[in-house]
Amino acid sequence: MLVSLQGFWSGRVTTPLSLENYADIFSGAGTTFAGLRNSVLLGVGCAFAGIAVAVLLAWRIGRGGRWARVLDATTKLPGALSHVVVAVALVAAFAGPPLALGGSLVLLVAAYLVLYLPQRR
Repeated sequence: MLVSLQGFWSGRVTTPLSLENYADIFSGAGTTFAGLRNSVLLGVGCAFAGIAVAVLLAWRIGRGGRWARVLDATTKLPGALSHVVVAVALVAAFAGPPLALGGSLVLLVAAYLVLYLPQRR
C-alpha cells in the first residue's frame, strides 16, 4: 500500500505520499485505466465462455461412449502439463500462418479456456 502512494519506489519513503497514482488509474484518460478495463472485460468474457464450454463438455461426457472418453482425456491433459508448456504450444501452433493469431485476444481467450476448464476427478 505504501508503494502505491509514491511516484516511484526506491526502498525508502523519500517523497511525500499522495493519491495521484489512484487518480491516474480511475481518471479514464491514461493507459492504466485502459489496461484495467481490458483485463476486467477479458476476465468476465472468459468466465462466461468457460461456463458455456464446460456445460457442453459435461453434457457430452455425461452421455458416455467412446467420444466421451476422448473428450474427458483431452480436457485433463492441460492439467498434467506446466502452464508455460501449454502457452508455448498454443503460440507455436496458432501464431503463424494460416491463422496468424499471435498477439490477439482470440489466442488469449483460447489459452484461458484450455488451462482453466474444470476437470473431473
